[in-house]
Amino acid sequence: MSPALALVGVSRRYGPLAGLRQVTLSAPDKGVLAVLGASGSGKSTLLRVIAGLEPVDEGQIQLSGRVVSRRGFTEPPEARRVGLVFQDYALFPHMTAVQNVRFGLSRDPPQKRAAIANEWLDAVGLAAKANAYPHELSGGEQQRIALARALAPKPSALLLDEPFSGLDPVLRSELRDLTRRIAKETAGAFVFVTHDAEEALFMADHLAVMAHGRLVQADEPRSLYERPATLAAAAALGPVNQFEGVVREGRLATPFLDFPAPSLTDGTRATAVVRVEALAATPGQRFLVAERRPQGARDLVMVRCEKSGVLWRALIPAASPAMARCEVSAPPSSRLVFPTPDSQS
Repeated sequence: MSPALALVGVSRRYGPLAGLRQVTLSAPDKGVLAVLGASGSGKSTLLRVIAGLEPVDEGQIQLSGRVVSRRGFTEPPEARRVGLVFQDYALFPHMTAVQNVRFGLSRDPPQKRAAIANEWLDAVGLAAKANAYPHELSGGEQQRIALARALAPKPSALLLDEPFSGLDPVLRSELRDLTRRIAKETAGAFVFVTHDAEEALFMADHLAVMAHGRLVQADEPRSLYERPATLAAAAALGPVNQFEGVVREGRLATPFLDFPAPSLTDGTRATAVVRVEALAATPGQRFLVAERRPQGARDLVMVRCEKSGVLWRALIPAASPAMARCEVSAPPSSRLVFPTPDSQS
């Protein structure tokens, strides 16, 4: 069965600059493909070529097995039936909520358009606000209307460009839940773009990490979090502690812990990585607790090795006892080592 959306070797250039570099990626029918990356990673360019707003310079894009973009050919956005939801809602201010939702249904008879619009307003919990104008709605309500408007025409793909980043945490959580529920119940690809690792992990059925226009890694979110293939993929999914050194006798020694590196030959320069939440700090004498800051249910502890001056971070339960000095530990499975490209010592 063909994926709902497939990109095969897609590149997009802007003169000498590359917006996308040989990206191969697919999204299933139903469920969410989350694309995670920092500003400039190529996320927005990816959405624009999928939507048909920009051409591709290499490769091709398929929707439900149909080629909609290749070099020299770009099917227009209105023909490929792709819905878009942005951070700024983009509602028509002179239209009511129901009129906004009906806007994309111009090919249907008026009675059917009204019925479909009302169904989607009900689906997003805003049937009672059908006749309200955007300025009479909260930010969360406006984004629900934008979501309903994008979904009403039954698009082959729905593209969401950081749609919740302007909302407060409670509204953001509610809309994440709503979007995931709709994605499970609605045919078509859902592509959710974000720079927030926590949001990407929550939303994704399949997760892709991008950097500098390249696809760094794509996998199920849990697998990608626990088994990143590169340092860039590991760092994209949350804060990490790092230490660069040289592999000796199958391990990389850091000021805090030794990291097994059985697949690397002696003399290889490499970087040891452990996630902040995987590093435990307990009362002891080896290391200095330089600072401790509350982070809700957990505290962030800054741990310093006085001999080297290296500072690492650990997350510990807020109820942990006060300590001026500590020991550190981390499960072996959380100790990652990545070779430094083209570097030997």
